[in-house]
Amino acid sequence: MMLWHRIYDVRDELSSIEMKLDVHSYLDYETRLKSARRVVCFIFTYLTNFC
Repeated sequence: MMLWHRIYDVRDELSSIEMKLDVHSYLDYETRLKSARRVVCFIFTYLTNFC
């Protein structure tokens, strides 16, 4: 279960970093979609490297 907590921590950290970097375009739907996809890919890579 600790792994899920780590994933949520990483995701929260990423989203806060992206908010700081990308405040204006973060409101744009397409940008949000791209960043969500990037986060999912990051988590997937993190998981496969972890396992």
